[in-house]
Amino acid sequence: MIEVKAAGPGTPAEPSLVACLASLLGLEFDAIPAPGEAPLLVAVRQWLAERGLGLVAVADPQAFAWAGPWIAQLTDDDGIDRHVIMFGIPSGVIFDPLGLPEDALGRAQAGYVLAALEPPRPDPAPAPVAGGRVEAIFVAPPAGAPMRQLDEVRAIAGRGLDGGRYALGRGTFSVAGGRGNELRAVRARPAPDSARRPARSSAAEDYAPTC
Repeated sequence: MIEVKAAGPGTPAEPSLVACLASLLGLEFDAIPAPGEAPLLVAVRQWLAERGLGLVAVADPQAFAWAGPWIAQLTDDDGIDRHVIMFGIPSGVIFDPLGLPEDALGRAQAGYVLAALEPPRPDPAPAPVAGGRVEAIFVAPPAGAPMRQLDEVRAIAGRGLDGGRYALGRGTFSVAGGRGNELRAVRARPAPDSARRPARSSAAEDYAPTC
């Protein structure tokens, strides 16, 4: 996922929806087609269907929780709509394409999950093995606590990093008997030679350490 800001004319609802979709798809804002005479949501769904994707409507967006990104339509006290990207259990705003502050008011009126039209293959090809090195190690005892950097740590098979929230059963996604959250690796992406800036991960990875 990338962060694409809303741009162009129209009410905040339309450009913010386009920006959310472009962010989730890793595209430029202008890559999403203009709606023309059709409502934007109709045009976008047709465009997505041509690419094997769809927007699944959320039945109860105010109570919806999803361990992945989804789009919420928020309405403020003045009746103005905008779209944002939500993430997590419980879900919270991780990206607002209008650049509003995190505490900006808004009540979820609708929600959408970007999904593939075809079910995933039951026997996916194994992921290629790649090399790498550990740049830093962080743990946090409870969910949402500030991360603490360590020089070294003991890895406990099937549980996680010693002293980490998931090894202690205190992570946001900790479930008795669950698995798959023992360790979260955040991949660094080097900046171009012309603009050396600290590397960033995707939005989901950015927020993973606070889960």
